[in-house]
Amino acid sequence: MKLMKEMKETKLNKMFSVENLIMQLEKNKILLLAEGEQIVMERTKKQMGILNALGICA
Repeated sequence: MKLMKEMKETKLNKMFSVENLIMQLEKNKILLLAEGEQIVMERTKKQMGILNALGICA
């Protein structure tokens, strides 16, 4: 699985299980406006750390 490989390479597997990592990212809130625009609400420190480690825009 690609996520598990990325977790091992970035050493996130020492801090999170796959399930725990997904649960942390599920907490991310997105506000949908009437025009179809999406606004990502404030992220937690754990979420920012996960996204930065995986190389996803944060």
